[in-house]
Amino acid sequence: MRRLFIGHAVPLLVVAIASSRVAAAEDSKPESADEKQLAKLALEISRKEAGLWELELAGERPKKLKLNAEPVLRWSNPQAGEIYGAVFVWTSDGRPQVVGSIYKWYSPHKHYSTEFQSFAETSITGLHEGREMWTPARAGVAYKAVPEAPLPAETAGGRLRQMREIATGFVATKTDRDGNQLKLRLLTQPIYRYQSAPAAVVDGGLFTFVEGTDPEVFLLLEARRQSDAIRWEYALTRMNSTKFEVSYQEKPAWSVGVLPWSQVRDRREPYTTFQYQVAE
Repeated sequence: MRRLFIGHAVPLLVVAIASSRVAAAEDSKPESADEKQLAKLALEISRKEAGLWELELAGERPKKLKLNAEPVLRWSNPQAGEIYGAVFVWTSDGRPQVVGSIYKWYSPHKHYSTEFQSFAETSITGLHEGREMWTPARAGVAYKAVPEAPLPAETAGGRLRQMREIATGFVATKTDRDGNQLKLRLLTQPIYRYQSAPAAVVDGGLFTFVEGTDPEVFLLLEARRQSDAIRWEYALTRMNSTKFEVSYQEKPAWSVGVLPWSQVRDRREPYTTFQYQVAE
């Protein structure tokens, strides 16, 4: 396969909780043999592409991020076209710092793309086959306390129930570039569960709001130790360049506007995309 790059360079929970797993939504499963084959090919492309990236937290002592070899979510979006993708996470001390969605179009387009969003609270440096390609200089997320949240439960199972209850209190709406509005669907199980002692994260879960099973908004929920107390915090971030509005318990929680294409392709931004043409 020949690839042409388009763009410009500018574990305490390991046993009790699966730290990385593929979400299994029923409507994400291809039905026909042809669809299964296309999804399989897209997954092979996604795995290979993810492995070509080296990501690290920038600073005086840069820290290389660890790629989870298996995707945490495999998705499709029949409303957009014939497209299949996979979501990968890169972590530091177990905590997700970057999420990448790598997907292959079959119709109406033919290319494949890598879509990145930083979860880091610092800058990132990204190398693709040894070339510096992505350098977001600012934080990708900002955490806030979950309003009126209960104290985190003492057990992992109890905290999971709390996370799911908190997550269902969020409602996300997408407005595309033509002004069409869509209420996104929450996947009620976290697609990634983690813990990080260096970051004072007692328990964490990565949730997503989807169109089809295509992730459009990510929700991070963390039970974080603050001095002598532990409290629930959240962060929201985009996985598309469109407009998003999110409420929690019917009150505004987060919103972002449409990104101009120049910003989508700006490799200094926490959210960016790379597009590739494939010649068989």
